[in-house]
Amino acid sequence: MKTGASLLKIAVAVAVVATVSSAMAQGGGGRRGGGGGFQVNPITVAKVEGVQKDMELSGDQKASIEKLEVTPPDFQAMQGMSPEERQKANADTRAAALKKVDEILQPPQVARFDEILLQIDGTAALRQPKVAEKLKLTDDQKSKLTALFAPPQGGGGGFGGGGGAGGGQQAREERDAKAMEILTADQKSQFTSMQGKKIEIDPAALRGGGGFGRGQGGPGGGKGRGGKGGKGGQPDA
Repeated sequence: MKTGASLLKIAVAVAVVATVSSAMAQGGGGRRGGGGGFQVNPITVAKVEGVQKDMELSGDQKASIEKLEVTPPDFQAMQGMSPEERQKANADTRAAALKKVDEILQPPQVARFDEILLQIDGTAALRQPKVAEKLKLTDDQKSKLTALFAPPQGGGGGFGGGGGAGGGQQAREERDAKAMEILTADQKSQFTSMQGKKIEIDPAALRGGGGFGRGQGGPGGGKGRGGKGGKGGQPDA
């Protein structure tokens, strides 16, 4: 039993590192819900030095955020859940983490944190109810996105959309492109605008913090306001 538990932990750790690494290379968005992609715990994001500098947190705010504990998802419990139940569990856990961070931030900082999380979450955020509502996605668009992010048949653990850690970067990029093709020109423009000023985050700063689901997404390499975010190029389309 101990050996099995150790193997499970190793497998989860490998999936986290591989997914977050690919996430930081993509463009996309999403925040308050359970999308189909790997979504880093908001508390982990809030602890990143570059993110704190971007949001201009005070010393007291930084100290309060550092006291927050990151609770990783219970992957063993999720094994017995249906995709819908797993998505709801992910959404509930994420909402609880967001609430803790939001209680520390001022309204303008909450808005900026929304933008940063949109950049990190990736195109899977298009499946989130709040994002879909803002973009006014049609039922047909929602159905196409659901099919696009559905896990492959016989794909193993099934913690999220297809093209996960085992799907390869090319497959993930193709899925991102297909997701964006589902949007109209105006929706694409609005989706990009919702992400705000681009910030680049070192993937290593997000590892080991727990996440929700599996897939890809992440900030395009735009400019942040400093810290470990550093500078980058233009965001991906």
